[in-house]
Amino acid sequence: MKKLIFGTIFGCIGSFSYADSFQEFNNNIYAQYNYLAPNEGTYASYNQWGVGGTVQTKNDIWLNANAISGTNKNADVLSNFGIKGGYALQFFQNDSNGFQLIPYIGLSMQQGGGSQGNGTQYQYALGIKPEYRLLDSLKLALDMNIYGIQTGVTTTSNVGGSSATTDGQNFAYAITPEIQYDISKTVLLGAGYSYTNSFNSQGTVGGGDGNSSINVRVGYLF
Repeated sequence: MKKLIFGTIFGCIGSFSYADSFQEFNNNIYAQYNYLAPNEGTYASYNQWGVGGTVQTKNDIWLNANAISGTNKNADVLSNFGIKGGYALQFFQNDSNGFQLIPYIGLSMQQGGGSQGNGTQYQYALGIKPEYRLLDSLKLALDMNIYGIQTGVTTTSNVGGSSATTDGQNFAYAITPEIQYDISKTVLLGAGYSYTNSFNSQGTVGGGDGNSSINVRVGYLF
């Protein structure tokens, strides 16, 4: 009985220690810039600005929220708001290294307006995000997800300004390698590259097939 009690206590302490290790990285708020190239440059690229934040609790609950908006050279507008929630599975850690795996679900809403179409798109994601902490102040991550899309897009014809609405479903995947560096456990510097592509040919707001984006973040750790 004593061995069982002590094992349970030390197991809990170890779990909290793991969580504390990644809390130094994953409790933050940040400002971000996103450069989006729809359809690998087929459409005009977007410059987007926004804010976001991440929370990882002592019991390994992981949450993230993002909001960005921006325009391209044609004054088309593209905005996105998304949230993710998951549970961090801790595997090992020491004073300067650690590894965790975060399965999560996500929900986002994207609003497009302009020559590429006007409409709202809803995305429902299922993903996994391995994170590796090393050298005490550096974190590497690979965010991978598949998602379903529900789209209602109003497209404008070049002839007579006529319009039509196209509703449809789409399925896609996203791969996002990321790097984060912490300065004195106070300032966050981060960057990532994201590639998304569809499993079928349904159109999406802003050109949803073969999109590439580069994201840069500066934030505060708490």
